[in-house]
Amino acid sequence: MWHNLCNLTNEVSRRRALPFPGTAHREALVVIANARHGSESHRDRSQWDDQRHDHLATARAAVEFFRVQELSIPRKAPLQRRQLADLRVLADAVDRLAEGAPSPSRPLGELLRRTRFAYESSGDIAAIGRGWNGFVATLVPAFFDLRLRRRELRRCRNPGCQWLFLDTSPGRGRTWCDMSTCGSRMKMRRYRRRLRQALRA
Repeated sequence: MWHNLCNLTNEVSRRRALPFPGTAHREALVVIANARHGSESHRDRSQWDDQRHDHLATARAAVEFFRVQELSIPRKAPLQRRQLADLRVLADAVDRLAEGAPSPSRPLGELLRRTRFAYESSGDIAAIGRGWNGFVATLVPAFFDLRLRRRELRRCRNPGCQWLFLDTSPGRGRTWCDMSTCGSRMKMRRYRRRLRQALRA
């Protein structure tokens, strides 16, 4: 049974959940959004600068980033310009979601119209497509799943990092992508700032 994903919005609103195995795909979608991040997301301090790093700028950079992040991606098919553009649309959509944008953007709507899926006998949704087209198509329903969980979507409060993550802690109180890195780093900076202010007083 074939459908266009534009028809999914009402179903998501009604059911409050997607008939789609979404956890791994939802996390993969966040990884793709994190392909654009602050330089302090890198553990290697030699990569730190004042620029926002964009690993979706080229297909080669994107594939390298996905491999470093251990994302399951097509191994043989090359990532083409159109598919890279679609990944950027998905990354933009997640960014908008993190910023509290009320509705998906027009480019995402166009991607939805091009994406096809089928209901399987198990009741799950399976995206239609192979290679990178299938990879992109699989992530589109995951966006709706993520949209239902948008209150869990957080951006690291370290301005130099801004890594996105899903806060599944009981109180939804996580501030940093990682307490041992950004959390510790920002606490040390606040301490040093207070110390300098005390010395000038």
